[in-house]
Amino acid sequence: MATIVLAPLPVPGHVNPSLRIARSLQGRGHRVHYLGILELEDEVRAEGFEFTPLFADVFPKGKLSELRATAARLKGPRLLWFLRTQAARFNQALQRMVDGEVDDTLRALRPDLLICDEKLRHLSVIGHGLGIPVLQMNVTIPPELIPREAGAERGPGRGGAMPGERLLTALGFFPRLRPSLLALARKHHYPLKEARGMPALDRALSPELLLCPREFAEVRVPSAPGEYCYIEPCIDRDRREPDFPWERLSGERPLVFFALGTLAATSAHNLRILREAFLAAGRRPDLQFVIAVGSSMEPSMFDVPPGVIAVKVAPQLGLLRKAAVMVNHAGTNSVKECIAFGVPMVSIPLQFDQPDIGRLVELHGVGRTIAPRDFTADRLLAALDGVLKDPACKQACEQLRTHFLHSEQTREAAGPIEAFIGRRAHGGPAASAQPQATGS
Repeated sequence: MATIVLAPLPVPGHVNPSLRIARSLQGRGHRVHYLGILELEDEVRAEGFEFTPLFADVFPKGKLSELRATAARLKGPRLLWFLRTQAARFNQALQRMVDGEVDDTLRALRPDLLICDEKLRHLSVIGHGLGIPVLQMNVTIPPELIPREAGAERGPGRGGAMPGERLLTALGFFPRLRPSLLALARKHHYPLKEARGMPALDRALSPELLLCPREFAEVRVPSAPGEYCYIEPCIDRDRREPDFPWERLSGERPLVFFALGTLAATSAHNLRILREAFLAAGRRPDLQFVIAVGSSMEPSMFDVPPGVIAVKVAPQLGLLRKAAVMVNHAGTNSVKECIAFGVPMVSIPLQFDQPDIGRLVELHGVGRTIAPRDFTADRLLAALDGVLKDPACKQACEQLRTHFLHSEQTREAAGPIEAFIGRRAHGGPAASAQPQATGS
């Protein structure tokens, strides 16, 4: 039995798939221990896993949710001042990492493997310095695996620098991520690389755990040996979902499920897109629309047409079991869940990695994409009709769904991870680990 420490980014799109990994490992007899801020504790313990908090005095329980809600409603100078004060909070935690607080915690846990979020690169460097094998859990698809046409929009990519990031950091508006990472790399003798203006990890030392079968990630571009460990799609089908007025659903009309993800409120396009979505729904009484406006908004803020079901958050898995099509934000988890239930989609890539994943939707032929700046009620209805009337979209979903089911049934998440632990335990060099060979 191995002791495995999991450290996801504390947002639902990263925590939810980690729970699937944790259950698979626990079911094979391994001890799974979560590491993170107190925001995660209740959910993790409710799922039956051990938990150790980091920086509990800097990020007390509920603080991260409070920060997100405050940032969403502030503008102008008040927002800048808020960002400056919160950057100081994050800098305090980063300095304590450099000073060795996380080192001490990991030494006490004595893990055989550290699975940390690809966004939490500092933890990978610390794990390497302590001699702990590390897998970087990547909940999206690395941009270098997604071909694009000339001029196509691309997301910021793996650890890419934001515009003006160094200036914002110097002025105190952005956490000192780069300086603290460089300090940790010096301390732990980690050979950082450079990618898109930012220090990057060496995937030969700490390969990336991709939460999908190879057929989903690699459309035209094959990965290099030793860089990726492909597993199942890690869809947590047993997760708890919010209540919903199921009795209001009509079984006679095709169901259009509209939801733009947890972080949509941070997009400048979000409010306009939602208004256009309600306008589109009012024009098509032949379709049944369910529209989730997001946790930071209320359905009462919109003109909801008769027959349209508007909620703050929706039970996504439950609705996908009934939906004819989903309108999403090209979030990797939402796209994978659509495929897992054989539901074609219309994607509106808002931000982050979503333009890349929207490109993947088109390459696989499982739906259409609409750029946020071009989104209107008319374009949405045209895209919906295009998807609903094109049997090739449904067929493409079913084809990928077969790969998803095969990977879930034959290996589960634990299989490739156990193989990786075995190779490292026998002293195999990082470059020859070949973790991608365990993928489908």
